[in-house]
Amino acid sequence: MPIPVIVCLISACFLLVVSLPALLQKKLHFGVVFPTAVSCLLFLYAALACILPDSRPLRICGVFLTGCIVFGAVTALICSLFMCFGWRRFSALRVKGDETVLVLGCRVYPDHLSKMLVGRLQAAYTLLCRYPGMQCVVSGGKGEDEPCSEAAAMKRWLVKKGIHPSRIKEEGFSRSTMQNFSFSAALIRQLSRAGRIIIATDFFHQFRSALLAQGEGLISCGAASFREPFLLPGYWLREIPGILYAGILLLRKKGVSHK
Repeated sequence: MPIPVIVCLISACFLLVVSLPALLQKKLHFGVVFPTAVSCLLFLYAALACILPDSRPLRICGVFLTGCIVFGAVTALICSLFMCFGWRRFSALRVKGDETVLVLGCRVYPDHLSKMLVGRLQAAYTLLCRYPGMQCVVSGGKGEDEPCSEAAAMKRWLVKKGIHPSRIKEEGFSRSTMQNFSFSAALIRQLSRAGRIIIATDFFHQFRSALLAQGEGLISCGAASFREPFLLPGYWLREIPGILYAGILLLRKKGVSHK
């Protein structure tokens, strides 16, 4: 069997295994749909290459696909290293107590909060209890299938846990992580002139969040949570293009500021 066919079959199986837990739970997002589509494409190529082993176009296609797989694997490895070491780096920064906790939104269901959102809120709640003077910004808009804004749901959760409403500011319009930071920056500077924040989000999300915070001129460290381990591979894959995009935005902003 030709090497490109073997590489494509191994890659297709890997991507399918990564996507399967989320597919079974119908948690569809880019980190699930894209690898599933790619795995189907790779399986299709491998089948055609076995049926038509002497086809020159298929041989050229196999070389191209192998190159794309190698490039994608190297890119994923580099981004994964940044995600792992970046999370440890930002989580290790010393908390002084004058920071603002920024909780990034996640899915809100009609009758409950998603496990990932509860994990982020729990990380924020621990800090708010430990530092009574610390303020909090909850950031997240209302999705089409959500009963209310994520910010409103998060504030209710924290208030029920005993955090005074005056310590919690809502940003209820953002629809993406990038907007979480761009829309929350003004609120954060009202609460902390130094722009120091603690980002409460999942550990794999910390590095990209830190890049976006830096782009807004904020000084950040992380309060990481970890929920939904079976869905982690799909979210991890989704994070890779997000990191690349956040890095490009940061470089552009630095380039503009130097002009």
